[in-house]
Amino acid sequence: MTDYACVPCEDLSVWDALVAGSPQGNVFCTSAFLTALEEVRFEPWLVLRDGRPAAGAVLLDRGGGVSAGYHLCPYLGVLMDAHVSNQPVHRRSRWTLEILDCLIATLTGRYRRLRFAFHPAFEDLRPFQWHNYHEPEAGQFRIHLRYTGLTRLDGFGCFDEFLCTLPETRRNQYRKAQRQGYTISGSDDIDRLVALHAATFSNQGAACAPGELAAVRSVAAAALASGTGELLACRTPGGEVANMALFMRDANWGYYVTGGSEPALRGQVSGVLLHLEYLRRAQETGLKAVDMIGMNSPPRGNFKSTLNAELVPYHVAEWQAPAL
Repeated sequence: MTDYACVPCEDLSVWDALVAGSPQGNVFCTSAFLTALEEVRFEPWLVLRDGRPAAGAVLLDRGGGVSAGYHLCPYLGVLMDAHVSNQPVHRRSRWTLEILDCLIATLTGRYRRLRFAFHPAFEDLRPFQWHNYHEPEAGQFRIHLRYTGLTRLDGFGCFDEFLCTLPETRRNQYRKAQRQGYTISGSDDIDRLVALHAATFSNQGAACAPGELAAVRSVAAAALASGTGELLACRTPGGEVANMALFMRDANWGYYVTGGSEPALRGQVSGVLLHLEYLRRAQETGLKAVDMIGMNSPPRGNFKSTLNAELVPYHVAEWQAPAL
């Protein structure tokens, strides 16, 4: 009989090996990044199948109870081990159900609130849908549909081939920015990123969500400190910072995490240059795709789609224990 156990992961090298090999593995789940986040405690859990890691789950304690959510950090959820994912479909399906049943039973028995943001490659949500199906008063998972945008880079021999697939307007803006002398450079000025992020929302007549600016600062600091991200600035020909953006990467994908622009320079070609220069660097360093992180807002989604970001669904599952 197969033995399953869900246990805290005490060895972060074991955790990172799971992340590196999992089809759902991503930079936001790495211990280097999560341990660098401020004011949060990272709790990795493993499901063992006959003593071997079969899946993992990311939990974060932000002082108000455990959940798996953190602003600007998608895909903090459940990861299946490559050994499980590579099984024949009939075996993989059965193992996955057994593994997730063990995970859900353990974590709902220990915590009062859970939140999992599943990577787009996560296949089987049925155990979350079925949890307490016949006893809804005991607490069920609420599952929400979300969208991101994925710009694929691995089908092109060079960046010029990729550029040719973009709308003519974007190609012209990119070349115009280069001709006019806009430049892209690395930066460590997190304060400026936060200020530009806030200014962008203010210029749109909107307010940042509570805690959003603190999250921008924390995520940027963790990305730079852990070596998993880079902060890029686009400067005008006169040397003014027009735009900044934080990007992160793992072995396969790059990620546009957040950014902001100087309102007085908004509408210029700098934003297009900043994104396309990152895509060029990503393609030349062998990344297969760049996740633009978020296509739920139509205006943002429209801009990202002009950079070849394909609409990709993913899901978020939330659970709350019944009131005592």
